[in-house]
Amino acid sequence: MFSQADLALIEKFIATIPVKQTETMELFVIGFLGIIGMGKSTVANRLGERLDIYVASTDNVKRFLNDHGHKGVIPYPELSHQINMDLSQYLYDQNLSHIIDGDLTRFHGPARENATKNGAKLMIVDIYCDESVILERLKERDALIEKFKEVDRNEIDFSEIGSSLSGTEDYLARKQMYKTIDKPTDIYYTIDTSSNSLEELDSQLDELIEIMKGDGMIAG
Repeated sequence: MFSQADLALIEKFIATIPVKQTETMELFVIGFLGIIGMGKSTVANRLGERLDIYVASTDNVKRFLNDHGHKGVIPYPELSHQINMDLSQYLYDQNLSHIIDGDLTRFHGPARENATKNGAKLMIVDIYCDESVILERLKERDALIEKFKEVDRNEIDFSEIGSSLSGTEDYLARKQMYKTIDKPTDIYYTIDTSSNSLEELDSQLDELIEIMKGDGMIAG
């Protein structure tokens, strides 16, 4: 059970969500398939800006809890999970199309069920990136992991380090695990982030948006 203070924090976080955004032709949610280091957050944020819709990010929840007295790289996991659950329902209740900044590889089934239950369409975008590029990107995170390896992760804030402490070791472990997981067959679009070029990424996002217009999801 959560305390009254915890429940007040949930309400306070929900109150930060803009209720005015570009109206879409249909209610939809965009989710991603993509392992550590593929650039999901960059894709999510740039797509959210283009569509003018909300990006639901677990990182934002972590920063919010850090700012309100809960320390740790993963602050108050139970409350963090509840905020994310309540956030999702709030967005559906407000008829707000949105983007989930996270990897749905293991959770696309429940995410689809939740979308369908709320009258929304789940569109899954597969993120591809050449492994050599991923490993190069993860070197910076590996350096962070080395820096904080002797520190209790409950005593440092996510806001302090600016990214997750998932590096090359976590990437390789998840890569093996994901070999046993069936991907959904109805991929809406695939984005290649190997080039590290924002111009190239934006070109792909523009193409995705044109497809969405053609499908009647957003205004042309």
